[in-house]
Amino acid sequence: QVAGEAGYKTAQFGKLDRGFLTWAERVRRFGWDHHVGYYDHSRAHGFYPPYLWRDGERFELEGNDRADCGKMSEKGDEPVGAGGKTYSQNVFIEGILKFLREHRDEPFFLYHPTQLPHGPVAIPELHPDYADDDGLSLAEKKYASMVRMLDDHVGLIMAELKKLGLDEKTVV
Repeated sequence: QVAGEAGYKTAQFGKLDRGFLTWAERVRRFGWDHHVGYYDHSRAHGFYPPYLWRDGERFELEGNDRADCGKMSEKGDEPVGAGGKTYSQNVFIEGILKFLREHRDEPFFLYHPTQLPHGPVAIPELHPDYADDDGLSLAEKKYASMVRMLDDHVGLIMAELKKLGLDEKTVV
């Protein structure tokens, strides 16, 4: 609310709000102009939801049909990409980059409560740095790949800010 009152366009991508269950009006009431993600903490433990929420509107994710959002076991030994086709974190990074481009000429406050790394572990593909490491279990390879994806996504955000000439004017 404070950022909005100060003239900032506000956006949140990821695990929305601050609790275990929320809804669009509550998210707006806390001051978010734009929001994309999960309205339920429990569903956010799966990376392949059949749908997410965008500004109060439900939108389907291609190739994801599991009601449990593709949650994996705590062992993490399921095959890579077993939860579905559309990985939630990829939806979020695409939305974040689009938001930066669309709001480059105005003050903005963007918050990304990421799922990464978050258990149970799930990733669409193993990062090449870990895929063939015989010293790591499959779960460890998946977790390391999730950490690396988060690092790479922060890199994408930083590169986009630089490309837009906002890197020296933006706190990350």
